Amino acid sequence: MHDALKRMFDFIGAAIALIIFTPLLMIAALLIKLDGGPILFVQKRVGRNDRPFGMLKLRTMVPDAHKVESRLRMESAENGGYGNGTYSDPRVTRIGSLLRLLNLDELPQLINVLKGEMSLVGPRPVPHEESFLFGHRREQILSVRPGLTGYWQVKRHAFMSYAERVELDCYYSRHKNLLLDAYIIMMTPISMFKSDYNSLTKPLPPPVDGVLVNQACRSEASRDLVQAGSDHQP
Repeated sequence: MHDALKRMFDFIGAAIALIIFTPLLMIAALLIKLDGGPILFVQKRVGRNDRPFGMLKLRTMVPDAHKVESRLRMESAENGGYGNGTYSDPRVTRIGSLLRLLNLDELPQLINVLKGEMSLVGPRPVPHEESFLFGHRREQILSVRPGLTGYWQVKRHAFMSYAERVELDCYYSRHKNLLLDAYIIMMTPISMFKSDYNSLTKPLPPPVDGVLVNQACRSEASRDLVQAGSDHQP
C-alpha cells in the first residue's frame, strides 16, 4: 500500500514540478548550449534492487571532464585536495558553477522520477562500485528507490563524513513513510539556502570496505522524525 501511494505521490509531484520549472530548464539549456557541448549528462547509477539506470543532469562540466578525473584524485592535499570542501573543481564551467550553487543541475532527474527509476525522496543514487562502500547496509539502502532529495541532504554540512551520510540513508530506508517524505521535501529548499555545503565541491568517498554506525547521527534522525510527526498533528 505504501509503495503504491508513494509512486502516485512521486508521479504527480514530478509532473507538477516539471511544468513549473520548464521555463527555467529552457533558459539553463540555452546557456549551456551557448557555452558549447551537450545539454544533458547521463551518469550511470545503481537503483532499487541493484538495477542500473542512467541518471539525468544538466551538464555542468567541460565535455572531457572524465579525462582529468584520475589526476584530480591524486592531487596533493597541500593544495586543498580535490573534494575536501575547500577546493573548487576546475572541470566545472562558469554556467555550471551557477547551476550547481542553486542545485538546478538536478532538475532533469524529475524525468527519472516519472519513469519510476527514482523517487522524489530516497537515498542518494551512487555509482555501482561506490555502493559497496555501504558495507552491510548496502542491501538495506538499495531496497528503496534512490531520491532526488533525501534525509542526508537536508542535514548535510561541509564537514559531514561519508559514514554519517550512509547512516542517514540507511535510517530512511528502514523508516520510510509519507510523513517523513513530506518533512524532507519541506526542508529541502530551506537546507539549500542555509546549508554551508554546496555542490561546487565534490567530496570523494573514502577507500574503505564498509562504514561504521554513527550513533549520534541515528539519535538525531530519530528526534527529527518525532518532531516531524508533532508538527503535522491535526
